[in-house]
Amino acid sequence: MTTLSRLSASVLINSYNYRRYLGEAIESATSQTCAPCEVIVVDDGSTDGTAEWLRAELVGRDPRVRVISQPNAGQLAAIETAVAAATGDVLFFLDADDTWAPDYLAAVHARLAARPEVDYVFSGHVRSDGAPSDVLGETRDRRLGRRSAQAYATGKFPISMTSTLAMRATLARRFLPTPPGLAPEWKTDADQVLALGAALAGGCGDYLSHPRVLYRIHGANHYAGRVRPRDAVSRELGRARTERARAALVLRLGLGSDTVNRIGAEFATIERPTWREFRRALRTAARASGARERLRLLAAVCVRYLWRRSEG
Repeated sequence: MTTLSRLSASVLINSYNYRRYLGEAIESATSQTCAPCEVIVVDDGSTDGTAEWLRAELVGRDPRVRVISQPNAGQLAAIETAVAAATGDVLFFLDADDTWAPDYLAAVHARLAARPEVDYVFSGHVRSDGAPSDVLGETRDRRLGRRSAQAYATGKFPISMTSTLAMRATLARRFLPTPPGLAPEWKTDADQVLALGAALAGGCGDYLSHPRVLYRIHGANHYAGRVRPRDAVSRELGRARTERARAALVLRLGLGSDTVNRIGAEFATIERPTWREFRRALRTAARASGARERLRLLAAVCVRYLWRRSEG
């Protein structure tokens, strides 16, 4: 086993009533070929004996493993607690019911070392039920680039599950902790806030297509054991919740209407942009104030799309 050179890694595990899976998650973190400097487990007020199990089975056995217990506050609050306690340069987020391949940390570290401009990385994953798992629609490694203008103007941003995400601590602390009142709305699905915050904060994203994350499918998915609703009203409520998060993070980051003007430069950071990304960039540019600025940005996006596509 080796340690991560130059960059230290903190593994942050959030758990609520997942005692039956937690041991596997911790084992997958501590047995990485590139060792993390710490594994922080936040027990979010579990009622299934998780706290007692942690004290009996883990505390003191591996000095890297730290346990924090708190009253139940939801997934985002648990993640914020872990981020506040972390000391590593890179934060690796892991849900307590998922696991990683042994070379996951090594692969992310290699990517960050090779591309110092990259601030956060999504990794490919497989589902335990064998269903298709390409959430981002990506089939090969690709730099996702910077998306603050797009996220600000359209609310669209790259997103995948919590356990597939790692980011530099400096980026995470630009938008975490979230403004007061936001965390209680995100008892589940906190990956949306992490991805949205990373985009709005101007982080440069990257994608590793090789599946190194096992996303476990079971009867108690979605953190608090709730099944995700599928009806139109619930979907609309979900969109409204995301919009409130976007507005709160925009305020937290001090973003203004001039954020849209970044779209030309940010679009150039996307490797092999897709047709959908091109259309979203055009919609973003069209929201710039002033006809001359809109034309300039629209032209920049078109030129950069043709240039980037020719590279691929």
